[in-house]
Amino acid sequence: MARTRQALLIQGGGAGARDEWDDRLRDSLRRQLADGHEVRYPRMPDEDDTSYAPWSAAIRREMAALDGAAVVVGHSVGATILVNALAERSPEQEIRVLVLVAAPSVGAGGWPGDEFELPHGLGARPSQGVPVHVSHGLQDELHRVAC
Repeated sequence: MARTRQALLIQGGGAGARDEWDDRLRDSLRRQLADGHEVRYPRMPDEDDTSYAPWSAAIRREMAALDGAAVVVGHSVGATILVNALAERSPEQEIRVLVLVAAPSVGAGGWPGDEFELPHGLGARPSQGVPVHVSHGLQDELHRVAC
């Protein structure tokens, strides 16, 4: 019997984000990965207040609970916090693929919050050789990308 692979989806922030928006992303991820994958979809602490400390701690706990290498997906500000948490400390479990969906720029002209601006030299972290897929729409009014 084949072992079930895992995927971890980190939700976006804001009132109702998990139940009104990210549920659709979870359902799509389940369809795309199909059989043989379990999609873990934890509720992040206080989705209205995307403070780095509690969210990064929750992400680290979820990463540590994974059973082997996993697909890890972050949406919106959850993706930004995920990248920062991974850059700050390598995960205990291997990441097969990292997928970032609509991750906003943080700081001047972007998502407010200087507590989790992307660190310098991020390209050399978190893990060498992990494929990273970035999905972002050019017409996204809420999460503009600084180009």
